[in-house]
Amino acid sequence: MADGKNILLLGDSTDDVSMAIGFDYKNLIKIGFWNKPTPENQPIYKKSYDILITNDGSMNEVNKILKQIIVG
Repeated sequence: MADGKNILLLGDSTDDVSMAIGFDYKNLIKIGFWNKPTPENQPIYKKSYDILITNDGSMNEVNKILKQIIVG
C-alpha cells in the first residue's frame, strides 16, 4: 500500500467539498452525487467535483478508483 495522506471525498451537495478543509493531505479526489441535475447547477457541480455521478448512479466508479488505489 502506498504511503501518503489521501482523501476520497464523496458528497451530494456543493457544500460537502468543504469536508476536506483542515486536513493535511497529499491527494484529494472529489466525487459528487449529482442527483438532481439541471443546467442551472451544472457549472457549480463541475467546478466543485472531479467526478460526477448523476441520477442516483451506482458506486461502480467509486469502486474502480478504490481498486486502483488498493491494488495499484
